[in-house]
Amino acid sequence: MVDPVTLIVAALAAGAARSAEGVAEQSLKDAYAGLKGLVKRFFRDRPAADMVLEEHATDSATYQVPLEKHVRESGAAQDAQVLEAAKKLLALADPEGARRGEYIVGTIKADRGGVAVAHLQGDVHAGYNPDVENKPDPS
Repeated sequence: MVDPVTLIVAALAAGAARSAEGVAEQSLKDAYAGLKGLVKRFFRDRPAADMVLEEHATDSATYQVPLEKHVRESGAAQDAQVLEAAKKLLALADPEGARRGEYIVGTIKADRGGVAVAHLQGDVHAGYNPDVENKPDPS
């Protein structure tokens, strides 16, 4: 099961990436801005957390772990409105995945690659397919 923190941070990363492409529909941009605004409410008295959220929009790889920490510590991951907004954003970011009931969260950069998938039907589940981009170990 994907924990709520992972769900929220993945949605923020997907929203930032799709918005930066310049071809995202207005509904996706609005959903991203909405989720970001909801999370910012929890960061109101946390200037460092707010800065990490802003930096995450342009460099999600570097700021993923710090953002996860701030989302967890702020209580945002326990807010039903934040979780619904994250699910909605993931559905907009990957409509085909929404029809299948799964959302591509991102590529896992492990020693052999793979793809993480979050299934958001009722409960949130995660899977990892090591056969995707399975490359021989270079050693």
